[in-house]
Order: sequence, then structure tokens, then C-alpha cells
Amino acid sequence: ERMSDQEIPLPPEPSADAEPTPEEKPPCAPRRLRRFFLLHLPLSVAGAVLLLIAAVVGLYLWASSSSGENYVRGRLVRALETATGGRVEIAAFHWKLLHLEAEADGLVLHGTEAVGETPLAQVERLQLKVSLLDFLDPWSVVLRDLELTRPALHLIVYPGGATNLPQPHTQRKQGKPALEKLFDLKAGLLVVQQGSLHYDNRAAAFDFQNRFIPLEVNADDVSLRMSYVPALRRAQESYRIEAGATNLSLVRGSTSKKPAALPVEGFFQTTLELTRTTATLSSLRITSRSRGILNRTILSHTKEHTLEVSGVLDNFANPRWQGKIAGELDMKLLDPITGYPFAPEGIAH
Repeated sequence: ERMSDQEIPLPPEPSADAEPTPEEKPPCAPRRLRRFFLLHLPLSVAGAVLLLIAAVVGLYLWASSSSGENYVRGRLVRALETATGGRVEIAAFHWKLLHLEAEADGLVLHGTEAVGETPLAQVERLQLKVSLLDFLDPWSVVLRDLELTRPALHLIVYPGGATNLPQPHTQRKQGKPALEKLFDLKAGLLVVQQGSLHYDNRAAAFDFQNRFIPLEVNADDVSLRMSYVPALRRAQESYRIEAGATNLSLVRGSTSKKPAALPVEGFFQTTLELTRTTATLSSLRITSRSRGILNRTILSHTKEHTLEVSGVLDNFANPRWQGKIAGELDMKLLDPITGYPFAPEGIAH
């Protein structure tokens, strides 16, 4: 039988709660993208980490090699030449990156002295140790230890007042004072061993006091030690400087008119506290030993004469100072130290 249009049954409308059939489901693009990332992202991250580790290890091996150390040595030479304006030589450079230690041998700084003359500064060996100041600021570095072995300074004053000190190639902007930079560096320990200073004054054409006569200085156990003391409660941060020498002997060379005087012997020891604003000389102890003469024979040491000096220099911007000197001073010290040939003999109390 033919059915009318009104009797043709229509398909039921899908309800909102009904799940779509497999043929009606949308494509699973988000799930495939998630599966792709879950599968490949860890491999990519692991590969990048391995490449980074390999690059760091390769850089460390290269930096620890002789070619890497020579490259760093060249950079140091150029940096020092730019900062000082002189010609710099470094014979050898070695470092230990894991220990943050470096060592330089044969450091030489040439000033404006003539070719063939002794250079301005020489250091036989320089040993340096640094450490990170703060974990949150890894670029903040402090100087842990600095040790100079056999440093020699040769300063010349030419006629007219010029010196052999070089001038930097570039004029830098004025920053913090040197004392502020020293405290910011927080140098843990500074040691100087077997150092020497040669001061050559060629400016004076006429020397009435014969100060050009060579001064011979011999001493044992010469030491210079500087250590950083952090701030504690109300005490400010400071540097403690200690210096001393034993078996110290000072004597001026002889001339044709005047024989050489007897050497002045003794020892000295000093302690200095340095803050950002004050300098406190806790103690300067100078002890001289005199010898007696009997029938042109030099006798052994007779008596020691000790002079103690202390004082405070407050407020570097507007300085005020006070000091105290007590003890006995052997007047013979004036001759070798100052070059004054008419120093009276005796003891000053």
C-alpha cells in the first residue's frame, strides 16, 4: 500500500545526553598532540641537557689545557696594559677552575724607564684564590688569598720631577676611592714575602746630606700580613695589617772623607687597624741594639732601646689625629734612615 507523506515516520532526534557514534566522533587532534609532546619532549630536554653538559665539559677541558691558559694569559696582559699604560709580561699562567685558584710566574711591569734599566715592578710568583660572595649573586667575587713572592719595585724620579710611572691609555671615569674598592673586594689574606723597594732620586743635582750614599738594609723574617675582619655587632669591618722584621741592620756606605758608621741593628713590629673612615696604629715597636767598642774591637750587644708609637687618624675627609710616643730612641737611627750626617749620639727619652 502506498503511504501518504504524513504517515512517513521521521528518525528520532538525538538527545543531549546521548553519546555520538564512532562515525560521528570528532578527530582526536588534541590527544595526538599531547601524546606527541609526552613522547618527544622528555627526549628533547634530555638531549639539550646532554649537549649542555658536553659543552661545559669541553669548555673546562679546553680552559684547563695549555692553549686555554695561554689565551687567558694574553687577555690578562692586555687588560693590565690597558689599566696601567705600561708594557706587561707574564712568563707563565696556570689555574684550577674547580678550586678557583690561579698562579702567575714572572710578572713584569715596564714603566717609562730606559731600555736595559730595571723595570718598574717585578713579581716572581703571584698566587690568587677567590670565592663566591653570595649564592644569590654568583657574579659577586671576593679575594680569598693573595700571595706575592719576591716582589720588587723600582721607582725613579728624574730631573724635573717626572717619574717612571706609566699613564693609563684611556681616561676612566672617577669611581669609588681605592679604599672603598679594597673593602668591597673583602680581601681575606694578603701576604708579601721577600719584597724589595729601590727608590732612585735623580732630581737633586746637589746633595749636601750625602743621601745618595747607598743604604744597606738586611733583615730576617720580614713579613707583611693583611687580613679582612668582617663586621661584628657594633664593630665595623676592618683590615688588620701586621708587619715585622728581626735582625734588622741599617748602615750607610762609606765615603773617602768619612768612614762607614757602625750598623744600627734591632727589630720592629707594627699592627694597624684600617676601616673605611679611620686608621688606628695599635702598636709600632722599634727596638735598636747598640754595640760597644773596646780597643778597636766591636763588642757584643750591650742594651736594647725600645720606642713604642700608637695613634689614631679619624675621618679621612676631615682628618683629626692624635698619637703617643714613649720609650727610648737611639739617635743613631737618624743617620741611616734620614741620611742626616750630623746626628748626635746618645739616647732620647
